[in-house]
Amino acid sequence: MPDKPALRRRLRDVLGQLPDAAKAAASVNLRDRLLAWPLFRDAPVVALFHSTATEPDLLPLLLTPDKTFLFPLCHPDRTITWHRPLNLAQWRPGPFGIIEPDPTLSPSVPADLIDLVLVPGLAFTLTGNRLGHGAGYYDRFLASLAPTVPTAGLCFSCQILPTLPTVHHDIPVHQVLHA
Repeated sequence: MPDKPALRRRLRDVLGQLPDAAKAAASVNLRDRLLAWPLFRDAPVVALFHSTATEPDLLPLLLTPDKTFLFPLCHPDRTITWHRPLNLAQWRPGPFGIIEPDPTLSPSVPADLIDLVLVPGLAFTLTGNRLGHGAGYYDRFLASLAPTVPTAGLCFSCQILPTLPTVHHDIPVHQVLHA
């Protein structure tokens, strides 16, 4: 099995070659699956992520009635705080090129209010192991969550692998949804 850095490079290449039409169709399929999923339907507060060009587009979910969506803000100490930006003016480009909430316009919300965490990643196994981008933000956050808070990895089907290299601090997700 390749080491994590080599696997990350390979997956970034694969995702970079995925046609926009295929990503758009898979994103619609994944959103439909989420909307039909009882854990999503029953969760009033959902931790979501602002997708990059290589991740499923989940932002149309913001139109889901009776839901509060929180987005991560990554800090230099490799922690995450959660924010509820209400309009486009409350976003800014982050240090990793990821759009994130502007904390001066969107105050943080306590993480213990989250009912469901939707997690990005470069790859997942169907048993929930995850390969992130390498900085450990989500592993630290997931380790701090109460074990009763459901977590789900979201990805394109090409990101599902039979096995992934893992170490002791890698935190699996409870479920993986892909399209």
